[in-house]
Amino acid sequence: MSTNTMDGASTTAVTVPTTGRKKIYLIRHAQSTYNASARKGYDPMLFDARLSELGITQAEELANNITKLPSIPQLIVSTPMSRALHTTKRGILEYAKCNNIPVMVSPLHHEFVRTSDDNGRPKSLVAKDYPEFDLSQLEERWWWLPANIKDDFSIDTEEYFKTVGYQESEEHLMTRISKFKEWINQRPETVMVFVGHSDFFYHLFEKKLPYFKNCQIVEWYPDTMESVNITN
Repeated sequence: MSTNTMDGASTTAVTVPTTGRKKIYLIRHAQSTYNASARKGYDPMLFDARLSELGITQAEELANNITKLPSIPQLIVSTPMSRALHTTKRGILEYAKCNNIPVMVSPLHHEFVRTSDDNGRPKSLVAKDYPEFDLSQLEERWWWLPANIKDDFSIDTEEYFKTVGYQESEEHLMTRISKFKEWINQRPETVMVFVGHSDFFYHLFEKKLPYFKNCQIVEWYPDTMESVNITN
């Protein structure tokens, strides 16, 4: 393992006492069909893309890597995006069941909404595809949308994105990140896993660490922003 400082440098990993201190394992989802199709300057219009064949393989490999975490987590949290839920289902759920670890779904760390794939799907549709997860606490449209369309269910959000377009501001993203950190600090658990997304994590670390690779596991200490690569 290598330890990352906030300037992006790597140092030798250090064993850190965890009593009373938050230790977070951040995991980027496995490869999606959007990841496999997108090119710079081109959006393939794949909304809430599912895992690619390679992504399914990566998620199954995660099932082995998750058993090697230095500390057993007390809580696992996935975003409601399909690629994150599918990664959690294939790569983490069995581990969670064997260790009696609760699994939650939270939109707090959903992806920075810039492209088609950053858009979620309504809760009712996601629930049909992923009945293993409790989505009861989610709003029907749980991801960021412009205020003028978020609650107007006569508007097809995918068609609106294709024709009119919209993007979440970086200012709003940073507000979400602040709420994410606050939520973590308020939780009673000291060791948690979050399955999430590359742009969200990139901004979480103030753009000072490289983008996470698919299914990469990074250990993070919110109080100091120190991070340790568990897998590369």
